[in-house]
Amino acid sequence: DNALELCHTLGMILRDAETLALLHMEEHGVAEDFTFEFEDCKRTLGRCFYNEKKITLSKWYAELNEESEVEDTILHEIAHALAWTHDKFTGHGRIWKDWARKIGANPKACSKYDLIRPEKHYKYEQTCCGVTYKRHRLRKRARYYCPNCKKSLFK
Repeated sequence: DNALELCHTLGMILRDAETLALLHMEEHGVAEDFTFEFEDCKRTLGRCFYNEKKITLSKWYAELNEESEVEDTILHEIAHALAWTHDKFTGHGRIWKDWARKIGANPKACSKYDLIRPEKHYKYEQTCCGVTYKRHRLRKRARYYCPNCKKSLFK
């Protein structure tokens, strides 16, 4: 309970993050075309799916980080939605940067070096030769081996 309490003290409650996202989507005119949802991503903060017309936010980052950081990520993704809707532009180039500045987002592809990252939520963990290897996901055709003894990992 203390860890959960601390998490909510430092970061956001998901319901509040969703409300913030929906309010900004409405304010910037993308709420009618784009939906919002949380993802279980641990390596990306948020994403804009152009064809599916969906903006997502990592529930892990939202819960671990302060409102200002979460809000900037939401605005970052809204800028992608606007660049796509108005200019059919994808990526972090000049057109996206112009939209980001216009709506108040930091116009950088990734400026989040000081974010709290989820570290203890690995789906796969294995120790070999005194080293613990951790992965969030395993690629289907990849084979994982210990670099020291060549033993197969994550069978």
